[in-house]
Amino acid sequence: MSAEACPISMEPRINSTVLRVNSLFYLIALWSAYFFDQPYILMPLIIIFISKNFNLKFDCFLDTLSKKITNILDLKKNMIDPAPKKLANAMGLAMSSVVFLLAFFESELLIFPFVLLSIAFLLEAVLDYCIGCKIYALWIKIR
Repeated sequence: MSAEACPISMEPRINSTVLRVNSLFYLIALWSAYFFDQPYILMPLIIIFISKNFNLKFDCFLDTLSKKITNILDLKKNMIDPAPKKLANAMGLAMSSVVFLLAFFESELLIFPFVLLSIAFLLEAVLDYCIGCKIYALWIKIR
């Protein structure tokens, strides 16, 4: 676990339980966009990823909703280092943008990034397994 922590990060730790609930909402948005054939459903998701990647002070409605849900359900807080999640957010932005563009242009290749992103959101939401965080840890080790 120590390889996942950024030794110079001065940022406050973040609650991964809230992020897991967020991932569930992201998964619902992704599947809704796919099954209803409405790529515009992904636009709020892309905006959220942009705001998180560029540290814009944007009060995301899904973050607020996820915090309220974790409080109402009295879910246990799990405070983690935010550095690995930044890479995961960047990967989420890239993949969501690819899914949006492929869906918008009705490409046959849509299924591949859709499945990858679905798996990533599902693993995060259900098992608290962050693929981007694992890639970050691997990157730190080989660097």
